[in-house]
Amino acid sequence: MKKIDKLLLKAFIGPFFLTFFIAIIVFDLQFLWKYIDDLMGKGIELSVILEMFAYFSGSVVPLALPLSILIGSIITFGNLGEHYELVALKSSGISLQRFMMPLLVVSILLGVLSFYFSDNVLPYSNLKFRQVFSSIIKKKPALNIQAGTIYKEIEGYNILVGKKEADNKTIHDIKIWDKTRNQTSFSNVLAANTGKMTVTPDEKYLVFRLYDGSQYEEMKHNDPKERLKNQHLRTYFNEYEMIMSLGSFGFSETNEDRYKARPKMMSIDKLKQTVDSLENKKNTIPDQTLMQSKTAFSFLKDSNFVAQTKLIDNENEWLSCIALLNNNKQKQLFTKATEHSKTMFKNAAWSASRYKSSNSKLVRYYIAWFDKYAMAFSCIVLYLVGASMGAIIRKGGIGAPMVVGILFFMTYFVLTTSGRKMAEELAISPFNGTWLATYILLPIALFLLYHAVNDSQILNSDNYKKYFRRLFRISKFFSEV
Repeated sequence: MKKIDKLLLKAFIGPFFLTFFIAIIVFDLQFLWKYIDDLMGKGIELSVILEMFAYFSGSVVPLALPLSILIGSIITFGNLGEHYELVALKSSGISLQRFMMPLLVVSILLGVLSFYFSDNVLPYSNLKFRQVFSSIIKKKPALNIQAGTIYKEIEGYNILVGKKEADNKTIHDIKIWDKTRNQTSFSNVLAANTGKMTVTPDEKYLVFRLYDGSQYEEMKHNDPKERLKNQHLRTYFNEYEMIMSLGSFGFSETNEDRYKARPKMMSIDKLKQTVDSLENKKNTIPDQTLMQSKTAFSFLKDSNFVAQTKLIDNENEWLSCIALLNNNKQKQLFTKATEHSKTMFKNAAWSASRYKSSNSKLVRYYIAWFDKYAMAFSCIVLYLVGASMGAIIRKGGIGAPMVVGILFFMTYFVLTTSGRKMAEELAISPFNGTWLATYILLPIALFLLYHAVNDSQILNSDNYKKYFRRLFRISKFFSEV
């Protein structure tokens, strides 16, 4: 049996790792396709891009593992079935359950590995990916001043170049609007016929050396009467040097502390602590609302009033007591009661909004918590699906097994995403939302396993043709009667 177990493991390792790396590459390409516009044209170093993709690849490992197990098991058992090796094993007295046992142990170990990865490595990978990705998104595009277009990316300046030589340095018909002196308007304007545009070696400053030009500047006065004169200063120059800071174009990593409180960035221990804290805060909202409402009933603190009215237990008696008051007192009483009622209604509406918001936030942490267990257990469920389907279809290679595997994984992915979405919308509990795919796929896996063990031809088209023919004959017989 050890030789057979080794044979099965060797047959599984190749398809498993091949599918795993292909899945990682596909997820990376999907991410690149989605955010290509945000990444291109910013002069980001290749090492930063590779670092971002390394962290992103780590974040999709818990999703790639079940897919690899599913397709790898379908290919493995499909190959064995196609070459009649499963038939030979059964004829020698080895049941399919026993033959599936080694890979079942492997899938359990991979599930444990997935859980460990999700609890220890995944939070760090998600955190670093979000940090690097946010830094890239916030970085301005690389310096690219085009002729005939006003360039506004340098903070405090608008730059217009009429013509640009092939050396990318010599420029003509230059206009520069300077807002650094007056933050409210571009009151300082430079114009030059020719010039040179260079970047310092450390790429921190942009230097304009302008020739044969003029500078126009509005004069600022504290006296309102002087402002009405619209005084300005115009100076001419043969040569003028202007230096602009490019500090906003540099790449700087975002502070990771701003993302540490997100559910996907936490381990189970931190999620438990956060959930306990949020639960305590949520449970205090009703008590706080009650305390706020009591302020509207300050008369309840008057012991004389309570003693006089404690025997009044119906509406008519209250009305008769109010009727004893004069008109002004009644008007004041009703006005104050209306104001208190409006205040109480606003407090209740605000508390209800707080409670709902707190509950929605709490659900997201529960989803991240339960999802670590659900993703790990899915390795076992999808192995049972894959091994059973491989034994049933009896087709090897990457044709039919790949198609069947992708269909089942798409079903799993849609169910998982839908479950999380319904849980976030408070339609179902977070636990049921994260385990929805398992609820549906586990019975399917056991159904397929039963038919695989008993050599049922559930995918044989001839059986279905015979069934429908028989059904057609029966319906035709009853119609004639």
